[in-house]
Amino acid sequence: MKKFYTTSLTSYFLRSLTVIIGIISTILLARLLGPAHLGVYAFCLSFVQILAIISKVGFGSVVTRDVSVYIKKGCYDFIRGLWRFSVLIVLGISFGLFVVAFLGGLFFDSGLESGNLYSFWYALFLLPIFALIELVASFLRGSGHVLAAQLPFFIVRPFVFIILLILIYVLGNHIPIHSKIAVLAQVGAAMVALIFVLAIKKITLSRLSISGRARYEVSRWLRSGITLMFLDGTHALWHRMDLIMLTGLASISSTGVYRVAMQFSSVIIFGLVSINAIIAPQIANLYDTDHEELQKLLIKASCFIAALSLPTAFFLIGFGERLIVILVGPEFQSAYAATVILCLGQLVSALIGSVGLILNMTHNENITFKVTFICLLANVSLNAFLIPLYRDVGAAISSAVCMIAWNIILMIFVKKRTGLYTTIANPHYLKAVILKIG
Repeated sequence: MKKFYTTSLTSYFLRSLTVIIGIISTILLARLLGPAHLGVYAFCLSFVQILAIISKVGFGSVVTRDVSVYIKKGCYDFIRGLWRFSVLIVLGISFGLFVVAFLGGLFFDSGLESGNLYSFWYALFLLPIFALIELVASFLRGSGHVLAAQLPFFIVRPFVFIILLILIYVLGNHIPIHSKIAVLAQVGAAMVALIFVLAIKKITLSRLSISGRARYEVSRWLRSGITLMFLDGTHALWHRMDLIMLTGLASISSTGVYRVAMQFSSVIIFGLVSINAIIAPQIANLYDTDHEELQKLLIKASCFIAALSLPTAFFLIGFGERLIVILVGPEFQSAYAATVILCLGQLVSALIGSVGLILNMTHNENITFKVTFICLLANVSLNAFLIPLYRDVGAAISSAVCMIAWNIILMIFVKKRTGLYTTIANPHYLKAVILKIG
């Protein structure tokens, strides 16, 4: 237990550092770009992140799950095969999506300003970089290097991005910058993160070198990968649909304001995200071998998540408005209402626990996909109705309602399919507390 909490606290510290860096970058972007250009930047980044998930063909989750199992069985030849095949697939699909999106920008450029179109084109260079960073990080997670896997994307990239933004602002004689400059800075930061994660892989996974004999399970990898791709892509589209639909149904400034609300409210689930990164390979290992030990692990995880998410949510709801005005500026004060609504949805998500992860790691990803797809459709419908009426607040209501529904439905399926409980309010935890008191 001591090792679990030590690793969890370290992971949470890294994620907390990520939140701090993310908030700093949001503050810089908001002050340097303003609501309109921040909205363009947020739209371009969201669009590319969706494409990056599609380009992985679900291999991120497959790699984390299968590498853990292969290492346990000593099947390093399959790991080499998985590495070679996944890199080839990711690069091939990334290039194809890049070309299609680039040509699409030319075809649909009638409603875009020239500078905004360039922002979109520059953002496309992030597509293969993001996909490769996540793929290598999945190998690190699957091999047990959970903390190392978090450094490139969540620490190195945003830190370098902030440095580049500051340098551009200072060298530009303090002139406000355009969204395309911010996108180029993001491309530079992502390149540094990619080099960093490849260096970590070479150091930590030397025994899994791509040289040497390799064996393949292509059909099984593709079956799982395609299912998980639709799942990851649907999930990513759902969580970025608000930004995309706000741009079309409201205004680009509303997109910028909503981006701030999303950034602040996301702090609540970093305990959940940190724990998920740690327990993902353990779920895959323990599910078939030690069901009772897995339930104990989930109880520890739920306690840790609740202890971190509850005070964070109360603080943001109580002092969020003042915090936004002080840190981001009075022009973003309207983001507070959306922040509160999103905080409530994120809090429920954190307290219910790792429901989606458990289903994915126990080969029940088809259930997660179906529920996620239904929630995506519900989110689009609610957005279409609420955004024209309430703009960013309407998007927040839609997102929070669908988020809560998704978690509750998956919690029911986790209990039905696996017999596991994911929240503190479960019989196993309550029995342990009663026995301890007694």
